[in-house]
Amino acid sequence: MKKISIADARSIAREVASRHPEPRFYRECGEGMEISKNIYDSDPLVLRFREYLEGMGDDFGHGLLHSGLVAVDAGAIVATELGGAEEIVKRDVVLVQVAGLLHDIKRKDKDHAAKGAEEAARLLKDVGLADEEVGIIVFAIANHEAFKETGETADEDGRLISDALYDADKFRWGPDNFTTTLWEMLSFADIDIGLMLEGYSSGMAGVERIKDTFRTNTGKKYGPEFIEIGLRIGREIYDRLVEMRGE
Repeated sequence: MKKISIADARSIAREVASRHPEPRFYRECGEGMEISKNIYDSDPLVLRFREYLEGMGDDFGHGLLHSGLVAVDAGAIVATELGGAEEIVKRDVVLVQVAGLLHDIKRKDKDHAAKGAEEAARLLKDVGLADEEVGIIVFAIANHEAFKETGETADEDGRLISDALYDADKFRWGPDNFTTTLWEMLSFADIDIGLMLEGYSSGMAGVERIKDTFRTNTGKKYGPEFIEIGLRIGREIYDRLVEMRGE
């Protein structure tokens, strides 16, 4: 039976993914994406936390690539939900992007969402945010895990930011899961490809369950497609790896 390296498996995954379409979200929410990307590249607070995470390398969980994608997509969801580029939109996009950057800061810890919320509260002291804004970010981080009960808030902006963070994080369970996240986790934990394949079907079932959990209107509209594309990619990857191993 042929042994397959993680690097080879990742290369196969990316080749498979290249034949699949990009999710419609990026085309149909172009205005929201542009607003979000501009803020991500220019807002002083966002840049401050990007620099902070860069200094940590990949030592805090999925790494800056994952957190950056979540931050930008969450910002686009917020901008799309609110519509337009008014000041309130910018403020909420900044808050959700900071939440996106920090949401996995305690990814290695048990109950990482709660621990991450606590760490975010500490990091957000004296950065120029109002207590209410810090509370919104902390609430969002505490409630970003799948298949767990969420906290309640009467603050509409707080709920939107929390839901947008969740949806953008779960967008990553689509193509990104099979082109990047899976291989980073295997590499970090030093798990053999053969062992990974043994648990592949149960992992795919977990991804399938995410389809019905999206929270914002934008997430509910576009999220299931992310998951469907990811599942198609995942099935092809599995078949290719099994064939290569000679099983």
